[in-house]
Amino acid sequence: MLHAGLELQVWARIAAGHRTAKGLAHHESWDLTGTRALLDALVAVDFLDKDEQGYRLVPRAEQTLLPDRPDYWGLEVLNNWGVLGHSQLAAAIRTGKRPLIEDVAGEAWAVGWATEHRIETPDLVVPQSKWAKVASLLNAAGIEPRDGLRVLDMGCGLGLISLALAKRDRGVRATLMDRQPSLDLARALAQKLSLNEQVTMIPGDMLRVDFGKNQFDVVWFGYSLMFFGPQDTVRLLRKAYAALASGGVVVINQYITDDARVRRKEALIAALWLWASTAHGDAYTTSECQRFLEHAGFENPEESEMAEIEEVLMRATRP
Repeated sequence: MLHAGLELQVWARIAAGHRTAKGLAHHESWDLTGTRALLDALVAVDFLDKDEQGYRLVPRAEQTLLPDRPDYWGLEVLNNWGVLGHSQLAAAIRTGKRPLIEDVAGEAWAVGWATEHRIETPDLVVPQSKWAKVASLLNAAGIEPRDGLRVLDMGCGLGLISLALAKRDRGVRATLMDRQPSLDLARALAQKLSLNEQVTMIPGDMLRVDFGKNQFDVVWFGYSLMFFGPQDTVRLLRKAYAALASGGVVVINQYITDDARVRRKEALIAALWLWASTAHGDAYTTSECQRFLEHAGFENPEESEMAEIEEVLMRATRP
């Protein structure tokens, strides 16, 4: 991101008075979302600051990142890193052509993710710290295990959310949905925990898979909706709405930025990654997630921020 910022001369352009992402993108004919994502990520790593008027230079940027300053070291960075191909990010922001790499929402990326996790945990031993984190998430979402609880775990990965509930009550029934490579790991973990009879697997693309009607009490989206654009996000939430029984709950647990896009630095950096590695994804703001839920028919969207575990989730109810 530093290389792209230097190549695009964002610090010089901000110093010249182009202090908003919209104004800068319009003046330079850049992609607006990519421009915003880059500037916000630079705020997150303290190379820019941001206030109500827009972006502004921090002292070290004024000293070292403006080409007319004696301590400018941008040329050294550009010359040393240029051979590594980092300039493709700057080119993409200029043209709006994305993703830069293979779309992480696709099947190939799922295979790589599953392979990495199989290597990291070949015996599928989940650290107690991860189970504790899952317990904190479930508590924040107000989800308690009980006999007959039906859970749909979308983009489940290892399935830790559903399996944690199933471990605590043998009456819980969990449906795990993800690409097949991820489900292979989730199935192996369920077998290791002796939870096979409580778990059902649905492989495939969540945009195409049928969620069913009035079948679940909880639909949990864990780090999955962020890979989709606003239209498909609402489409998926409407499918979740139809799949829930009356009074059922949907939970979104992923990167969610504050409305000003200044405070949750991990999410701001993720927004740039999502822009570069998906066709339409983003780290959406609190207000955007609330609108998505309301457009899908849900009521009372509420956000919970757990700073101690660096997680954010939003919960809403089907009336």
